[in-house]
Amino acid sequence: MQPLLTKNPTTIVAVIALCCTGLLALLWVVTKPTIDRAKDQLLQDQLNAVLANIEYNNHLTRDIKVIDSHDGAITVYRARLDSSPVAAIYDTVTLSGYSGAIRLLVGIDTSGTITGVRVLEHRETPGLGDAIDINKSDWITGFDMHSLESLSPQEWRLKKDGGNFDQFTGATITPRAVVNTVFTVLDRHRMSKQSVYE
Repeated sequence: MQPLLTKNPTTIVAVIALCCTGLLALLWVVTKPTIDRAKDQLLQDQLNAVLANIEYNNHLTRDIKVIDSHDGAITVYRARLDSSPVAAIYDTVTLSGYSGAIRLLVGIDTSGTITGVRVLEHRETPGLGDAIDINKSDWITGFDMHSLESLSPQEWRLKKDGGNFDQFTGATITPRAVVNTVFTVLDRHRMSKQSVYE
């Protein structure tokens, strides 16, 4: 008499599928904490990159506030030193890039001065619009230490438009989108700074 499994190939496939599913579930349970820690550390490193020399002692990824905007929800990471606010980092998206959405981190201290800006995600054209990426050029550092007081509203534009910021050769849509977004974040911070830190 043959064993049951050799008589029915469907049973064999079902048992193998069940075993594979169980192994994948076990692998997910075992690796999830490590993956979560790695993601948290990456985000922490990105947030630190826009804080310049700001001293803080809270856990940024656990001190957040979500605010509504016409472009959707914006996550704000709040830096504090001994519970006193020292900076806010806005995680925002502009849909005005040449190739679609551009996700930015904009760090602003309590005086309203930019501590740093970094692009987290984009699909801009390599060799043209991707110069917004800190790994491609230092253009993004041109926002550091600027505020609504250091530049007039007219200066918060590309040089081509009569403003203060360089455009890229052959690409103006991408840097224009970033400049406009940073200015909008600064203006939003000025108007809602008190509620951001509550």
